Amino acid sequence: MDDGLQEGAPVTAQAEVGAPLFSIVMAAYNAAGTIEMAIDSARAQTFGDFELIIIDDGSSDATGEIIDRLAVEDPRLVVHHQANAGANTTRNRAIAAARGEYVTFLDTDDLKLPSYLEAVRETMADESVGLAYTDSYVMDHEHRRIHRSTVLAAHGRLAPPPDDTEAFLAQLIESCFIPFTATTVRRSVLEQVGAFEPRLAGTDDWELWIRIVASGARAVRVPGTLAVMGRVRGQISGDRVVMQQNLQKMFEIIAEEFDLPDAIRLRTRELAARAGAEAGRPPGPAPSRLADTLSDLAQHVTWVRAWRLRHPPDISAAFPGLRRVARPR
Repeated sequence: MDDGLQEGAPVTAQAEVGAPLFSIVMAAYNAAGTIEMAIDSARAQTFGDFELIIIDDGSSDATGEIIDRLAVEDPRLVVHHQANAGANTTRNRAIAAARGEYVTFLDTDDLKLPSYLEAVRETMADESVGLAYTDSYVMDHEHRRIHRSTVLAAHGRLAPPPDDTEAFLAQLIESCFIPFTATTVRRSVLEQVGAFEPRLAGTDDWELWIRIVASGARAVRVPGTLAVMGRVRGQISGDRVVMQQNLQKMFEIIAEEFDLPDAIRLRTRELAARAGAEAGRPPGPAPSRLADTLSDLAQHVTWVRAWRLRHPPDISAAFPGLRRVARPR
């Protein structure tokens, strides 16, 4: 285990001689099936001035061996191994180790398209920009199909975002339309507001984006769809009760601890109460065999309609090895 990363290490934004412009941070845990593809998407960036900091969070599969092998091939990969500490602590340790002016995020089941860093660099050359994000595709990792809706389309946010910080914040409180892997934050902003909230799980990225915007940092959308968000079975967002409990906790933290306009604070408290009520709602009666069959048929029709029959051309060009897998009948 690498002991170079310490619990609670501060985020620092001091320039270092020879430091890369971008630090890509990745927390890895039992991701042997997807991590190499994610890392390859970083290594294929058209703008190559970056470091990729990967922390293996006590994986019990081949994750550690894979990242060690890839680090030998590419000196831009900085690998650490640690006992399991959880995603937020691990990401925060990676951020603390970052040397770049900009910090961007990459989950082990996500991808960045090759022009992502180059496009973000152009936007963040404007020093007023504290956070930059692009749109993101959504991919079902099991079958490697791409959803017909991008993240911004699914949230109804295809129109240009408001440049006014308070108006942007009012939109962001309503839904997390900023995709994790499609987001880059100026490191000095993270030094000011802090990194991921250890009290949260599943909503930690949303809370951080809100905290950044609430601090007054300017958030800007970079044109294009330049990332791919992977969906893997068993993710925490798939459990309705747990997700609503996490949402309630997140909104309570925001309402009580953030410096917010009165109208937004009131709305945040309303959302916390709604999430609490939803988490406490008892489950409905168990479905009958006929209801199960009808539900399966409906899900099959929905699945066929929701996912593209072919990969978009930019994904096919960037990831030629990303072959679709037929859905079992």
